[in-house]
Amino acid sequence: MFTKKLQVAIVGLGPRGLSVAERLCANAELLLPHGQQLTIHLVDPHVFDGGQVWRSTQDRVLLMNTVACQVTIFVDDTVDCAGPVVSGPSLYEWARSIALMGSPTVPEAVRAEAATLGPDGVTLPATQKNGTYMLSGTKLFVPDAQTADFFLVAARAPGSAGAEGLSLLLVEAADPGVRAKPVQTMDQTRKLAELELRDVAVPRSRVIGEPGQGAAILERIVTRARTGLAAEMCGGAARVLEVCVEYAKVREQFGRPIGSFQAIQHKCANMLVEVESARSAAYYAAWAVGSDSSDATLAAAMAKAYASDAYGHVAAEGIQIHGGIGFTWEHDMHIFFKRAKSSAASFGDAATNRAVVARLIGL
Repeated sequence: MFTKKLQVAIVGLGPRGLSVAERLCANAELLLPHGQQLTIHLVDPHVFDGGQVWRSTQDRVLLMNTVACQVTIFVDDTVDCAGPVVSGPSLYEWARSIALMGSPTVPEAVRAEAATLGPDGVTLPATQKNGTYMLSGTKLFVPDAQTADFFLVAARAPGSAGAEGLSLLLVEAADPGVRAKPVQTMDQTRKLAELELRDVAVPRSRVIGEPGQGAAILERIVTRARTGLAAEMCGGAARVLEVCVEYAKVREQFGRPIGSFQAIQHKCANMLVEVESARSAAYYAAWAVGSDSSDATLAAAMAKAYASDAYGHVAAEGIQIHGGIGFTWEHDMHIFFKRAKSSAASFGDAATNRAVVARLIGL
């Protein structure tokens, strides 16, 4: 069987370049089938000259296999961030498609505009034909797609960009051309799938709102999703803390409970601060959404950003407190850790949501 090794050169060592690298590393299992290899090269832009793209300052190999598929990402780390940037859902889409279907070599650099969960990240075309909308494309990482009866699909008029021309269409799972294909994920408790749409006909009656005016509705949906997910993450982090405190009381080392050692006490104290801070942010976001406050989008992004970092750190510290047993399948701690990772990537990771916050407050 012919296999490929995806090699990514990220030109730019600033925060945005590192953020792209972190996204690729965290989602390697989602991007590549089992056994394939992802190598990330972080390249100093001062030594990048096209021909020497692989003169890297750091290599990170996550999976193992053979043969190469080379792609270059240009990340603009300037203050105005005016250049092409790879982030968000489009990053996963192009990386996975190249790893699975691309040629062994890619002669030209791959450039992608900055993508978000908002209108700019929607590329699926909705072509009108005989009074219906025709959809052909793939939506990646759709939660519970295998058991859903309906899908709310964001698509856009051909040639449109941004919020212009974006529509939300209700697609029935039983419609001809609709197929949900399960994908292997790091978090086995959250089932994701690829939603394939092949010449799916959607009547005008199934357009949510007015055609071409779906951007505002999409923003409201994402805002509520971020708020709900932030609350879930708070609950997960709080449970990890509870389990760790109980374990620290009964696990003995050197003749006394490990909870009596300052190193463990400091970890638990820091975890408590993160849990309570995330909970406060989630409470405010829930109030803002429930009262239809003008701060709802801002509050939801703040809560999701903080909860993503907090849950990830709390879950990682939980594994450390439990020691060897925390790394095993016999203990539940790995489930929390995986859920923290998958939740952080859903509806925008911490960096994406902080960018939303910065935009909304005018930074």
